[in-house]
Amino acid sequence: MAIQKNYKSSISLRYSHSILKKYDGIEKGSASLWSARLLKGFGILSESMDHNKDLKPPYDFNYSKEQIKTARVMRSGFYERIFSHKGIISALPYSPIVLDLELFSSINGDREGVITLPDEDDKKEDFSHSVNVLAYCDTEQTLSIDTGWRNWGDKGLGKVSYEYVDKYMLSAWYSSMFALLSEKRGGYKSKNFVINNQKWTFKVYTEFSVTNDTRRLLNLEIYNNLDELCGWVHYAYNELDTFEILDLFILDEYRRIGLASFIINELKKASNIKRIYGHISAHDLIDERNEIVKSFFLKNDFILHIDYSHFKDCRFRFEYTKN
Repeated sequence: MAIQKNYKSSISLRYSHSILKKYDGIEKGSASLWSARLLKGFGILSESMDHNKDLKPPYDFNYSKEQIKTARVMRSGFYERIFSHKGIISALPYSPIVLDLELFSSINGDREGVITLPDEDDKKEDFSHSVNVLAYCDTEQTLSIDTGWRNWGDKGLGKVSYEYVDKYMLSAWYSSMFALLSEKRGGYKSKNFVINNQKWTFKVYTEFSVTNDTRRLLNLEIYNNLDELCGWVHYAYNELDTFEILDLFILDEYRRIGLASFIINELKKASNIKRIYGHISAHDLIDERNEIVKSFFLKNDFILHIDYSHFKDCRFRFEYTKN
């Protein structure tokens, strides 16, 4: 059995919630993908430094530059998608895992703290739920989780079986903790560039897979002239001279100036690369983002394919092939 410490007692949940509501476009709750992105972009703020003590909506992001700067000292680095309970077990020794689960009406009868497999009479709920995975037990074939529901289980703590996870997991993510407090992974290469008469720097790191991905994993991060992280792309290189874009994200205040297109063009410049592709999840296509995301890839010469096969909430694949 492996156990992970629960960090919730010392961090400001309101800081994290308000960032999610600023970015993700989801009316209630959020998704593990957005949690991973914003943990990297904004870090975590200690509860003692948060002037906001109320966890009730609205979650206005009204934090000072000094608070944000302090929180970013405790930001994560590379994050990696997980596809099964085995991947969760591999990653858990390195960091708590955020897991999105589909739920059924039987959850209302599971208040003793064990999420049970649905039977034919159970109806799927209209919502999914994100939980933190804290431990695993091979003897019981279960993961220990924190649901955040204080009237469920042991003040929100409970268990879910490996079988349930593999059948009803929407997504799960590992985030490396904490990027700015540790030495970078084997150094990096960097390059300065100019967009709109402003100086920027990108740094490329080689990353370590906690889920036994045998490909070379890379993390390209963009910084402004104040050395503040502005955006990034996580990607994988395989033996077929192909890049798979695992995630591409630009913080809101740095969008619409060409940083994402610059990243794509840098990947295209790699002399031995013949193909670049990736997949977009449903959580990236909420409201107006649907057309924005598609337009971005079309503008950068990618072909779009409807694809629901790569992971549970996958919606389409984007693909670029050199002539």
